[in-house]
Amino acid sequence: MDPLTHSLAALTISRALLRRPAAQSTLTLLLAANVSDLDYLYVLGGPAAFFQHHHGWTHSIAGAILLATAAALAVRWVVRKKKPGTALPLRPLLVAAGLGAASHLLLDWTTPAGVQPFWPFRSTQFRLDWFSADFWLLILLLLGLALPALLGLVAEEIGARRDDRSRLRAARVTLAACLLMAGARATLHGQAVDELEARHYQGRTPLRSAALPTPLNPFRWSGIVETPATYELAEVRLLGAQRAAVPSTTIYKPGSSPALEVALATPTARAYLTRARFPQVEILPAAGEGWEIRMQDLASAERWRGMRQFSARIELDRQLSVVSESLSYGQDNR
Repeated sequence: MDPLTHSLAALTISRALLRRPAAQSTLTLLLAANVSDLDYLYVLGGPAAFFQHHHGWTHSIAGAILLATAAALAVRWVVRKKKPGTALPLRPLLVAAGLGAASHLLLDWTTPAGVQPFWPFRSTQFRLDWFSADFWLLILLLLGLALPALLGLVAEEIGARRDDRSRLRAARVTLAACLLMAGARATLHGQAVDELEARHYQGRTPLRSAALPTPLNPFRWSGIVETPATYELAEVRLLGAQRAAVPSTTIYKPGSSPALEVALATPTARAYLTRARFPQVEILPAAGEGWEIRMQDLASAERWRGMRQFSARIELDRQLSVVSESLSYGQDNR
């Protein structure tokens, strides 16, 4: 989920759930709701480090507790330095930080990026695929925060008494509406997956599938289906008479070969395949009578279609010895 949505959700939670949301509590909650995305700094270590650690330990329960505690301590330390004697006790700041960290994990859990809640014991990625960078969720949060302020200004202009409880009510209504939206997205996602798995693809039976959300239309989903021999890309439509899973592209898996076995045994391929959901593998002749094996995650390519994607590349010579291997951030080659 994008930082703006995380921040708006944090402000809404502050108004709705904190008894008397002082500026320090709100700041702590806002900071804790975004600090998990510090894992973007792994890009400084190169593509391999970013690919392996993005949405990793910082998006786990243990990591969230650690980072939320650090956020609370940082806010209290800054306030004590700037305005001695005005810092809140640590306990309410920890409560606010916990709410912010929990909101980040919950929001990212609903996206295709997912979270690793049980790190360091398990590195399994958990994801619901309900939302991505969702326009309607963003609008809902913006309205929930802006409307009470706008109505308050109108009330002041006509001389009416300002009612601060309207902010509390609006925030709680907004949270309830967000939960209803999540429930609706869960239902639509389930229907999209059912559409993908209810058909055969040129006689091939689905083994597993994923329905990925689109940012604007909740009734259209990008589908990926794995069969024994292929990956099938499809657009799922859930509205009106056009309701169907419409296949668009068939991608054939490579057959077993000595070159593929050698490539899959490399550290680069093993690292890539632990994070890739639907890995497309291509075996291409390389200069010098060797082989080039390329890997790309179709789930990532469908989610960010036309944009640069992480891919793995292994070069073999004609004796099937590894010449080079790398994780890179290149163009979507589909």
